[in-house]
Amino acid sequence: MYIVKKLCHYSNYSVSQHIKMEKSKIPFYHLVFLFKGEMTYIVDGTPYTLTENDAILLPPGSIREREKGTAPSKYIIYNFRTYENDPLKDLDILLKNAITPNIKKLLTLYPYSYNTNASKEKTEVNKTVAIIYNILNCILLELLDSNRYDIRNPHVLNAINYINDHITSPLSLNEVSEAIHISKEYTAKIFKEETGKTVSEYINEQKMNIAKDMLSSNEVSLRDTALALGYENYSYFSRVFKKHFNASPAKVKNSLK
Repeated sequence: MYIVKKLCHYSNYSVSQHIKMEKSKIPFYHLVFLFKGEMTYIVDGTPYTLTENDAILLPPGSIREREKGTAPSKYIIYNFRTYENDPLKDLDILLKNAITPNIKKLLTLYPYSYNTNASKEKTEVNKTVAIIYNILNCILLELLDSNRYDIRNPHVLNAINYINDHITSPLSLNEVSEAIHISKEYTAKIFKEETGKTVSEYINEQKMNIAKDMLSSNEVSLRDTALALGYENYSYFSRVFKKHFNASPAKVKNSLK
C-alpha cells in the first residue's frame, strides 16, 4: 500500500536548541520523531509535548506553532502529501513511544539531512528522494500497524518487542515462545487473538516491509536483501515477498529505480 504521494521536505537534526516555528497553517502532513530532548507544539490552540521516542503527526490544514527549545535535541522531520482516502486520519496527533525498534531501524537507514540544493545533479536528487520516500512509506505502515493492534496481553507485547528487536535474524514460533517463556501453543493462541495474525504472518509482514525499503537501494542486491533479513533460502524469500506484495522482488526493485 502506497500512502505518500509527494515528499515535500525531510530533515535530520541534532542541535543544541531547536528553533521556534511561527504560527502558520500547513498544507501537508508534518511528522516529527524525537530521539532526544523535549519539544512542544501548539496545534489548533492545543499544546502537545513530545519526549524521547515520541512522535507527532499534524494533518493538512492544522494551525501549527512550535516553542523554542531550551536543551539539546535530536529529531527527524517529514513533510509530505498523501493519496486520497489515506488511512493516516485515524492516527492520533501525539504518538507516545512511537519509535519502536523496527521504526528506529527504518529511521536510521538514511541518517543525513536532505534539501533540494540546486548544485546537486538531478539524478542524485531523484535517487535521494526515492530512498527517503520509500523509507517514509514503510514507517507510516509501521505506525498504522501499531495503532491497529490494541494489545492488552503483556505476553503478546513481549513477543512483538522480541520480534522487532530480532527482525534481521531467522525467527520462528518456537524461538519467540522460548524468549517470552511460555509454550508455543499458548503463544500461537494469544498472538492470534490479540493481532488477528499468526506469529509467522506478523514476522513475514515486518520483514517484507523492510525488504521493500532495502530494494530501493542500488547498493543492495536481491540475495543480500534476503540474507540481511535472515532468509538463507532466496527462493523462499522471493515466494514470501511475492505473496505479500503481489510482485517479485526483482520487479519491485526495478520499479523503485
